[in-house]
Amino acid sequence: PYTVVVRIDGSREGYAAAEYACTLCLKLKVNFRLIFLYVVALYRKTGLSLINRQTEQLNADIREDAENDMVKCKQFLSRFESLLSYEWISIKDEGSVGPITMK
Repeated sequence: PYTVVVRIDGSREGYAAAEYACTLCLKLKVNFRLIFLYVVALYRKTGLSLINRQTEQLNADIREDAENDMVKCKQFLSRFESLLSYEWISIKDEGSVGPITMK
């Protein structure tokens, strides 16, 4: 089977990519596996406690925003649930989105 992986977020581009992937998979005449990947990139901790306290607060805000964003993304994808099946994977890690995605 073909595997289609789409990194999704709450942006117009993220939704457009998700919609395109769903449309593509619906046209495939072979078995496929559709995976939506949501990546949460957190700030790295340092060796300095004062900075780490600020980093922890920023990361808490990022996590909360990501949870809200994931709910919206899943609501967007719900329009395709009766047409095809897909997997949802969310990854939370320290660093930039690109390297986290490649792990």
